Amino acid sequence: MSGHMTLSRWWAAALAVLLAFTASVLGVASAAQAHGGPIELTVGDDGTGIIMMTATYIDDGHQVEDIIEATATAVSPTGEQVGPLQLFSGDLGPFTWSTREPLAEGQWEVTVTTTAPADATITTPMTIQYVTDTSGPAGGQGIDTTLLYVGIGVAALVLIVLIVLIVLRLRARKA
Repeated sequence: MSGHMTLSRWWAAALAVLLAFTASVLGVASAAQAHGGPIELTVGDDGTGIIMMTATYIDDGHQVEDIIEATATAVSPTGEQVGPLQLFSGDLGPFTWSTREPLAEGQWEVTVTTTAPADATITTPMTIQYVTDTSGPAGGQGIDTTLLYVGIGVAALVLIVLIVLIVLRLRARKA
């Protein structure tokens, strides 16, 4: 036989691609569902006095995507207390929770407490100093999108392999 792919080889290749695709999809899905357990909180501000928080699962390091019940309180050096303030998801981006009421400029000791999906508390000193550029979270904090990029890459690779197999099959029919 010349360089043409036989029908049995084509089906074997198609089956291998299908199995690889299924395994990758199930692997991504099972990794996404493996969350649970204790969480770790990271707290900062957005440059306008809004308290913001992200949470990750300690066991696997993934962002918490579940509903989080979180509140924040802030105490100034003079004893002024603000809160408890509820944190809401999505105002500053995916997987980021934030207050809707800003703190006044100055020094604060901020405590954020969650009760769901797990109990967690963090207390951190915070200096609120308003900035004029509010295009994103202070300090360039971003959300880890590695899993999204891996999924897109796998899908693109599977699509390319399927296109090649279809082209080879059409060429084999012409021959």
